[in-house]
Amino acid sequence: LGGKPGGWGFTASPVVDGDLVYVLPCSKDGAFYALEKKTGKVAWHTTNIQRSGYATPVLTNIDGKRAALVFYGRTVVAHDLTAKGKILFEHQWKTSYNVNASNPQYHDGKVFFASGYGMGYAVLDVTGASPKILHRDQDIRMIFQNSIRTGNTITGVFGDKRIDAELMRMDIATGKIHWRQKMPGTRASAALVGGTLVFLSETGELIAGKASDNGFEETGRIEVLSGKCWSPFAVSDGRLIARNNNGDAICLDVRP
Repeated sequence: LGGKPGGWGFTASPVVDGDLVYVLPCSKDGAFYALEKKTGKVAWHTTNIQRSGYATPVLTNIDGKRAALVFYGRTVVAHDLTAKGKILFEHQWKTSYNVNASNPQYHDGKVFFASGYGMGYAVLDVTGASPKILHRDQDIRMIFQNSIRTGNTITGVFGDKRIDAELMRMDIATGKIHWRQKMPGTRASAALVGGTLVFLSETGELIAGKASDNGFEETGRIEVLSGKCWSPFAVSDGRLIARNNNGDAICLDVRP
């Protein structure tokens, strides 16, 4: 497709959606491509030109339209998947080295996204003619960590090289912090598995627990990998797969 990777390569995962697979080559012909799942042929692509970011597209529904939220290297964009990727809205967000790598979230006309290098997080109101920032905090940062949305709240591990990791829950509409607590290292990836929040810290600790608006109750913790762990882990069919930056991988049976 003639794409141009960022300095850390292509890191956005392909996203399967019915008979299509969405990828982000960020080529000279367009940034967002839909491929036929069975053949790999191009079904359609956008014509917008974007610098490559590092976040995987997030599928959602915006004003009744099936859409993909994409955190490109210098913008956050919503593509209408029912209209061959037509842009519903976009907002510039220029992070150093184009490291826009954390997944954006949409809820009730608002978009949450975050990055590091002093940028912090912001929430956009996207119900008007153009997006506008509702609230922002440059000290609440994510570099590659992914957030979890439950209802009108965001839960995730915030931090970067200069700010130690804190697990927080935030109200999307107001920015109110329900609670915050220290975590190991400065960053961690997250997933919601059933009703359990699972985190893999960058120091290799796997942490599980239950979260509510009142706090996080840890139910288990184990060290599973040595070295730095920056890649997001995956959970499928009762198995958890994680790896560290050296390429060492582990598969755990996490069935009840």
